[in-house]
Amino acid sequence: SCSAMSTRVEKANIPLKDLQTLLGEPEETLEAKEAFPPQLYVHSAAWGMSSAEAECVAARACFAITQQNHRCVVSENWSMSPTERLPLLRRSNDELFAGLDGVLQYLAHFTKSEDPEPALQLAYQRLALRALYPAWDHLMWCQADNFEHTCLPHYSPHHDSAIVARLVCWQRRKATEERTLHAVEELTPEQLYDKARQAYRALADKLGNQPFLFGTRPTCVDGVVHGHMQAVLHTPLASNPLRRDLQFFPSLVQWNERVGALVAKAPP
Repeated sequence: SCSAMSTRVEKANIPLKDLQTLLGEPEETLEAKEAFPPQLYVHSAAWGMSSAEAECVAARACFAITQQNHRCVVSENWSMSPTERLPLLRRSNDELFAGLDGVLQYLAHFTKSEDPEPALQLAYQRLALRALYPAWDHLMWCQADNFEHTCLPHYSPHHDSAIVARLVCWQRRKATEERTLHAVEELTPEQLYDKARQAYRALADKLGNQPFLFGTRPTCVDGVVHGHMQAVLHTPLASNPLRRDLQFFPSLVQWNERVGALVAKAPP
């Protein structure tokens, strides 16, 4: 289980591997023995989920599915990450892998050679990251009723005062709006949600009658999609059109429960 810790990870100006090159030291491989297990910083549990953040739920699910050794550390300090978002993975040599993208980059080094259809897995993983997560982030943080009803009450107790909490949350709300609506192309909120709906249909078609998205055992794609769907189904929002859209596909809801049960049985 996760343990609380107030450790702050300082942002390095020069990546570790560049420092190693400058110093003439050989670059350490991920396969090299760690001095201690990598630490996965995630937001605390909430609303029956392992974390209040969809990306943190996904990161924990991916570690459980790949059975990679790690230590889970609860933190509400998202500023510790270079991207100012959790999850954050810190190796024993202080190398950082920020955000869900970073966690997946780390875990990709341990992908088993027999994993089915690696190129197609990557395509569906990108579909989830580019269509599902931006829609969810915008719905939770940028819709005024959800921001007031869910985000502020949940995150306010983690700050010294209500004023500080509101300022920090508003900063994140602004950054989220910029990232989700303007990062790649100009989108309206409805276009953003429509992309998520299309992704649900594509995932339901891919799942078919299989227990998991790529056959009889789960992959990191299952973990990534599971994080989004857990948040959509369980976060208490004032307005949640994505939940209605997702429940239109009962096979995905049942699949999500199956992945959740598997993750819950994994060693802490």
